[in-house]
Formats: sequence, C-alpha cells, structure tokens
Amino acid sequence: MKKRIRHNNGSHTLEAFEQGFQRLDELLGQNGLTLRIIVCGGYLIQQMGIRGTIDIDAFYVKNDRIDLLIKQAGAELGLNTEYTTWLNRSVATMSDWPDEKFYERLHAFNHLTVDKVTTEYLLGMKLRSTRDRDVTDSVTLIKHINILDPIELYNHLNNMAINVGMSYILTAFSEMHGNHWFGQYFTENQIELLKTLRIDDLKGKESM
Repeated sequence: MKKRIRHNNGSHTLEAFEQGFQRLDELLGQNGLTLRIIVCGGYLIQQMGIRGTIDIDAFYVKNDRIDLLIKQAGAELGLNTEYTTWLNRSVATMSDWPDEKFYERLHAFNHLTVDKVTTEYLLGMKLRSTRDRDVTDSVTLIKHINILDPIELYNHLNNMAINVGMSYILTAFSEMHGNHWFGQYFTENQIELLKTLRIDDLKGKESM
C-alpha cells in the first residue's frame, strides 16, 4: 500500500518529511557530501500538532550541488510543489542565522544533521512577521510557553537575547484577547509599557 504523503488540506505528513530527510541523506552519501540544517517555521508548528505545511524552512549554507539533491529527493517522493521545493532556505534571506544556543538536535543521519530552533526563538521569528498566519502561530506559541502577560514575555525573550519589540508582542496579545483588551491593559501598565517602547526606540530592537 502506497504511503500517504499529504493531508486532505494539501500539507505534507510528518512521515513524508521524514522520508525526505532519509532520501536526502542517501543522496548526500552517494555524492560524498554532508549537510547540517536548522529547521524552523511551519514544520515545527506541525510537529506540535497545530497545523500542517507544504515545505520546510531551514537555515543552511547555499550550495548548488546540494540544492539539486534536495530537489531530486523531493521529486522522487512527490514532495515538491508547483510553487516551492520541499526543503528551502528562503528564510535565510529574511532572518539572521540563530546563535547555537537557540537550536538543538532533532535528527542525526549518516550525512545529514537536522537541528531545530528553540520554541522561544521560533516565537521571536513569528512575532516579527506581519502575516496573519504568523500572528495566529504567535498566539499559539505564547500559550505553549505559558507566559500570558506581554511585559513578562518581553522581559523573558529579551533576557534570552531574543530581541523582539513590544509592539509586536502587543499585536499578538490583541489577536488573542481582542482589541478591547489593549485599552484596559495599557491603563493598568502604562508606565512599564511606555518604558519598554522607549527602550525599543532607543536601542533599535525592531531587528533580531
């Protein structure tokens, strides 16, 4: 029986992505190459059982030979789509590479090493995006981390050197609680909020 590679909504199954990693590892070995990637984005959201994705965003050093092998593995397994390759590094053009303290081992194959960013780092990346889907993902990750106060979350992330402006955090909390929430929260925490916003402005913390 042929293994299912997609859910009904078009996203790939986690098993299909695992097969992609395994096939890429084989192709790397056949070509005398090794590769380390750091995955992030919707793939990690899918691993948490929240929603699916059609591709894996990852940081890795650009290499034309490796890019061809990634496409080959995807083509053989039916993982590539009309719009994207199943594993791609487009995220590297939009975000800085994470420091090693912000990722951990996920898979170790013979020729392919797969690390993943921490949940806090993923949240920082999601908070900085203005896409509706990423704002929704931010809300889910905030609940997962279970820090349900904006100022506390701001301090937690910044203490870990994940510099996310308060304005982004407030956007996610407004999505979580509704726009009426902000007025009351601002009234109760005006001094501290203005302090964080002033710090962001002075230090230019709008970039990670």
